[in-house]
Amino acid sequence: MNREIKEALDQIAESDEHGRLRAEAILDRAKTRSSPLHPCFTWDDGKAAARWRIEEARGLIRSYSVVIEQAHPILTRAYVSLKSSRVQGGGYTSIQRILSDRELHAEMLRDALEEIGEVERRYGHLRELQPVFAEARKVKRRAKVAKVEPAHA
Repeated sequence: MNREIKEALDQIAESDEHGRLRAEAILDRAKTRSSPLHPCFTWDDGKAAARWRIEEARGLIRSYSVVIEQAHPILTRAYVSLKSSRVQGGGYTSIQRILSDRELHAEMLRDALEEIGEVERRYGHLRELQPVFAEARKVKRRAKVAKVEPAHA
């Protein structure tokens, strides 16, 4: 992110009575063509509407859940976005397919561990979460050594 954008965001947060950065305030500031934030948005209403409808479709996909029957049944999303799919243009893979395919299962585990790493970077300073992060690091080490066995859907 460039310096001008960071400064604009900081100014918006500083001008808020609670020091919060709110999306509505960013959009309001970005409407001015001279704002460094202006190019960050799609101003053509037709293109913006199409992009929003795609986001709504993604939300619909994310809201579709199934129960995976195992020792302790789990309610989870029916379709998952794997990192490799996002790189290849997007799309979602059924959780049943992922859990029954060794390579897809291993990829999902890598994606999950990467996301846990992101959560640790964000919340690693919270003492209460240290045991969670320590367990995740153990799983990551074991996953690198052992071949991951797929769960059964």
